[in-house]
Formats: sequence, C-alpha cells, structure tokens
Amino acid sequence: MAKQVFGGNWTEDKLNRVRKYLVAYATIMNKYNFNYAYIDAFAGTGYREIKEIEDKDTLLFPEFYDLAVQKFLDGSARIALQVKPSFNKYIFIEKNQSKASDLKST
Repeated sequence: MAKQVFGGNWTEDKLNRVRKYLVAYATIMNKYNFNYAYIDAFAGTGYREIKEIEDKDTLLFPEFYDLAVQKFLDGSARIALQVKPSFNKYIFIEKNQSKASDLKST
C-alpha cells in the first residue's frame, strides 16, 4: 500500500465541502439526463493518512501503545465514488504507479 499523507487541519472541512458539492452537482446533472464525468488529476490512492498523537495519560496501558495512531480517511477520489447518483464516468489521473494501483483496487 502506497503512503498518502496530504493536507492539514483544513483538509477535512474542504473534503466535506467537496462531498456536498459533488452530491448537488450529480443530482442536478442526473435530473436533466446529462452525461457527466468526475475527473481527478491528482487522484493519489483515494484515501489520506493521518497520525494523531494519543494523550499518554488517558491510556490504560501506555507501554503497549504506539503514541501515534494512524487513521485512513477518504480522499476526494473515494468520496466521488460514493456519491449518489453516480457519475457516468470516472477519470483518475495518477503518475505514481503504486498509488494508482491502490486506487484501482477500490
């Protein structure tokens, strides 16, 4: 699995806005029977990886835990794949073959 670390604190807000926009766009385009595609020129793996630092004081057995907890969250490509109604076509562009393979397995 290729590592995909991207964005900052603002990324979650941006992706929530992207999700809302894509749903509205697909709903409108579907209503009028248009053919429409989702194009992502920097698709990556389709997910983003973040690490959160656990507060050692809140853990029951801190010696058994890695203080950095890894989370995988949907990126824009995977969000687009979840949108209903679905797009007629998806075009994902990714230069890194390992990341493209991860996305293809979605």
